[in-house]
Amino acid sequence: MFSLLMGSIVLEIFVCSLAFCRHAGRVRTARLWVVIAGFLACSLATPVLGAVPAEGGEMLGSLISIGFYLLAFALCVVALARVFDLEPLIALVIGALGYCVQHLGSDISYLFLPEADLITLSEAISFYVPHIMTILATAALVYLVVGRGFRIDADVVSRRAAWVAACVAAVFFVIVFSMAFANDQSGTVRRICFTYDALATAFVMTILVLLSRVDALRANLAANEAIWQRRGEQYQLTRESIDLINEKCHDIRKRVADLRGPALSDESIERIQDSIRVYDASVRTGNDALDVVLTSKSLVCAQNGIELTCLADGGALEFMAGDELYFLMENILDNAIEAVMRLPEPEQRSISLTVRREGDFVSIREDNFFAGELELVDGLPRTSKGDERNHGFGLRSIRRCVGEHGGEMTLRADGGIFSLSILLPVPDGSSR
Repeated sequence: MFSLLMGSIVLEIFVCSLAFCRHAGRVRTARLWVVIAGFLACSLATPVLGAVPAEGGEMLGSLISIGFYLLAFALCVVALARVFDLEPLIALVIGALGYCVQHLGSDISYLFLPEADLITLSEAISFYVPHIMTILATAALVYLVVGRGFRIDADVVSRRAAWVAACVAAVFFVIVFSMAFANDQSGTVRRICFTYDALATAFVMTILVLLSRVDALRANLAANEAIWQRRGEQYQLTRESIDLINEKCHDIRKRVADLRGPALSDESIERIQDSIRVYDASVRTGNDALDVVLTSKSLVCAQNGIELTCLADGGALEFMAGDELYFLMENILDNAIEAVMRLPEPEQRSISLTVRREGDFVSIREDNFFAGELELVDGLPRTSKGDERNHGFGLRSIRRCVGEHGGEMTLRADGGIFSLSILLPVPDGSSR
């Protein structure tokens, strides 16, 4: 019975970690068996570790206890990574926060629950039921105060070694602090020790949350700097588009001059039509910001021999700010243009974009051909430019923008075709 109760710490840490998993990703319910396996592993490890000879005295017993709790934490991290399909570092951060919540809830329960020997089944039940309820209540409170707004992803966690050290140090500190000062005390001293332990645990958890926010601000700053840099590039693209228009106008003037001579041949008429066809790049979707970016990118596509097919209901995106929508769609199309420009076959240089309203959601779908293998890192393709720190902001910015609107972004690469799908919920009060 005691081994089962000790093994439940994996379940406790996992449940407490859920307070920080609102934005972690889709739950893979078929993988919940990993949590049960962790629970059974700790339950089996408890009697084995308890049977270790005690010649080492108190020091050996402390080391065994620390090892047990570190094992429980490690199993919980593995469970989080599998159930939510997380990168190991992200699972480590969320697991460390979950351990802090579980430990904080335990401290609170020890402060208010009477001491018990836990020898009989009735004693164990009378203690552990309110103990578990206190931990769950603590996790719910942490979720309401901090967890529901907590967000962390691989591009935010920029200093990986520092994060690993911080999480391991936090968990080790929480374990050792409790064992050294609280467990062996009784009466008023015990309550004081658990109070300090709870405060220290809350402090450690706060530091981890603040570190995640600092890294998020650092990543946003880097993304904004990249956007400002790209505005200069956008100016250059606009100048090139204007040069293209001037060139086509000059070509048309020359060909119209041929009307003064003999009748035009079919070949001459076709050349004139080709010259004029560039002006079909002007797009009207019902949304000014979407019209601007689509017109601009259509001219770029015409200049580079890329076929851009667009079926867009701009009015469906009226709930988005103009500049936000501009940069969202610009990033989508820039990535697609960059991908098809590397293709050797001209007939593969095509991009398809669809924007439409589907019930209470807006669907954005972009498809294009691509060359080579697509390697996904944390759900995003690895940048082809080699410098992952200063490149690859396009899809990161798209994912962040979609996440801020409560939407979902999925990527798929199959048969040489790359597909990006975005589903955005339409806010209440939207006119359409």
